[in-house]
Amino acid sequence: MRKRSEKNELIASIMFTLFMIVLMELGRQIAIPALDSDLSRKALNASPLLRNVTMLTGGQSRFPSLFSIGLGPYMTGMILFQAIQLINVDAMSKISDQKRGFIQRWITLIIAILQTLQFIFAIKKKYYSRR
Repeated sequence: MRKRSEKNELIASIMFTLFMIVLMELGRQIAIPALDSDLSRKALNASPLLRNVTMLTGGQSRFPSLFSIGLGPYMTGMILFQAIQLINVDAMSKISDQKRGFIQRWITLIIAILQTLQFIFAIKKKYYSRR
């Protein structure tokens, strides 16, 4: 009985890992709708700052996709949440783990949206300033 549950757990872990790999590859193939892919490649190749930012956050600079911003929003969101926890320790101790995770995900989503908009505007500004 124990071996069967271990086997089921292993299969579930493998399936989850495969699902995450497929999801990551799918997200890397979906282009950002507000940008022309050729335009963004030219702007990214011309700007050392944008290339460095995408390298530092784990993003890909050759094709602006849904996951181009990489882990930057998550890392920034977790740092921000830790700072909030340090400021108001008593209030945070009353929040359940589920609510804490919900707050962390919302902070990450907001930062991801802001960084994506910044990414789009930086590429468009770089391209339109050269025209």
